Amino acid sequence: MKKRIQFVFIIVAAIVLFDAVASVVSRALQVDYAKLFWVSFLLYSAAGYFGCKYFDFLTGLGGGFVAGLADSTAGWLVSSTVGPYTSTAQLRYGPVMILFTVSVVSVVGAFFGLVGALVLQNHREKHTLRRCLTKPCS
Repeated sequence: MKKRIQFVFIIVAAIVLFDAVASVVSRALQVDYAKLFWVSFLLYSAAGYFGCKYFDFLTGLGGGFVAGLADSTAGWLVSSTVGPYTSTAQLRYGPVMILFTVSVVSVVGAFFGLVGALVLQNHREKHTLRRCLTKPCS
């Protein structure tokens, strides 16, 4: 259990660090912060992949969810504080919109965590099948 908690903290730290660095870089280089969404999706997938690799499939799925949750809460706070460059005006959102956004981004994170976990599962199955074709399976 202790290792899983450490894994969750690593995910949160990676997401918040990415949001901070991406915000600073987007502001300095005048690159629209919203165009970096695909990096978030890669991080969600990586959380799923490594959660599945080092723990189990459900931890992979949960890792993606935690990544999305961290991105839509602490990451959003850090990014808003830094003030990244965006091509559209920054809006102020009410509690309902914030809750909706947190929910949607968390589910998107879980989806990409699932994708990352499935990539590892598929990779494992190919190696197991290949090993069974070359050697007798036990």
